[in-house]
Amino acid sequence: MSERTLEELNGGEFEKLVEAFIERDAPGSADLPMDMFFELWAQIEEERARETIELEGEVVGDQLVFSLPEEGVSSVVVQDNQIFLGDQRIVVRLKGKSKVA
Repeated sequence: MSERTLEELNGGEFEKLVEAFIERDAPGSADLPMDMFFELWAQIEEERARETIELEGEVVGDQLVFSLPEEGVSSVVVQDNQIFLGDQRIVVRLKGKSKVA
């Protein structure tokens, strides 16, 4: 089994790791106070988001339309209500509106 860093874990794997840590019954497991555990967890989550990308959005007719700042971000492409990030496509729909391409 190869060792992986926290950054290499997906969300589900990270949650399982945290659950296993909380539920473990090893000697000394009570040495870390709960508030410190959650503070460290918050720091880990903050570090996982290495880059913040800000989008602007506006409602045009019955569709939400996104745009990038003038300087652009090479790793993100936006088109109307869609956000393309690597090999993933995120489609944002307004509640109560019909399906938008």
